[in-house]
Amino acid sequence: MTFDSVLITGGTGLIGSHLSGKLAARGHDVKVLSRNSRFSVPEAIDKSVESKIEIIAGELDNRQLLEELVNQSDIIFYKAASVGAAGAVENAKDFVENNLGATANLIDVLRASKHRVKHIVLGSSISVYGEGVYNCAKCGLVRPPLRYKLEKSNGSWDPPCPTCGSAITPADTTEDSERLGESTYAVTKKAQEELMIGTCKLLGINLSVFRYGTVIGAGQSWHNPFTRFLELALAGESPILHEDGKQSRDFMFVDDVVNANLAIMDKQLSGINVFNVSSGDSTALIDFATTIATEMGTALNKKPALPTIDGKFTPGDVRHCHTECGKIAAATGLTPQRNLSEGISHLVDWFVRKKRVAGNA
Repeated sequence: MTFDSVLITGGTGLIGSHLSGKLAARGHDVKVLSRNSRFSVPEAIDKSVESKIEIIAGELDNRQLLEELVNQSDIIFYKAASVGAAGAVENAKDFVENNLGATANLIDVLRASKHRVKHIVLGSSISVYGEGVYNCAKCGLVRPPLRYKLEKSNGSWDPPCPTCGSAITPADTTEDSERLGESTYAVTKKAQEELMIGTCKLLGINLSVFRYGTVIGAGQSWHNPFTRFLELALAGESPILHEDGKQSRDFMFVDDVVNANLAIMDKQLSGINVFNVSSGDSTALIDFATTIATEMGTALNKKPALPTIDGKFTPGDVRHCHTECGKIAAATGLTPQRNLSEGISHLVDWFVRKKRVAGNA
């Protein structure tokens, strides 16, 4: 089985830019369907392979255009999505229509057209889990609900055991863990997964669902909440963290994410497969923000503006979700190669260049 022709939806963003460049360099003919007509990271595309990539500016709800592109493709990397918690809160209707309407249109095209698509790689998110798995010394593994009101146990911001109320510690959240995410974004991602799983089973298309952690790297979306850390560090201002700053996230460098996409294409797994594509190593926000501030200070030759804590509670926010990523490693032989500090260093370097800031500017 060969995948000569590749379609990437939403392919001009962070992951799509890097993935397009790597696919073209490997000799694939790459078509990118995106609202944007330019890559966010043009430096990820080597000049020698630019001719192997065609960007088509358009919407996934354009049935005729999508059908034409699908019928020319052997594999689809489905990366198109509305992202960002703020956008989902401010305009849930548009958010849901963008994410699920586009998915429904793709399903209609797959069902109705005489295509040759053999494999779809769907970009999902670990946000589908909501609050992650925890361990209770008395009750074993438990799943606390999302925190919509603060009920501190022994002065802790962490949720208590939902069974006995005791203190609990984060444990690994695996792919078969129940998906308890309740944010608009998480709900649309859960629905995308179910829609694509049912369709691919019906049509006999192989499907790989990638539940991403927080992906960082050159080309970071300006809508990503963590990009705000970069903006503040650049201005010499301290980022303000809620709670105690020790809530954690799983950050993964974009190169490792792209390598996982390439590896799963090469592996050619049959049927429906779901993977956590994450680092498997959660990081406290205070540590993440401190590293960004320090790296930015080094890049600008200035004293870093370290983060501050405001002690405010954010209703519905996930405290911890530690994901286990052994399944993707077992399937592909890949493990993340770039650590967080190295990834942040590359991110800051790109951001400084993007803002045309250098030295003591």
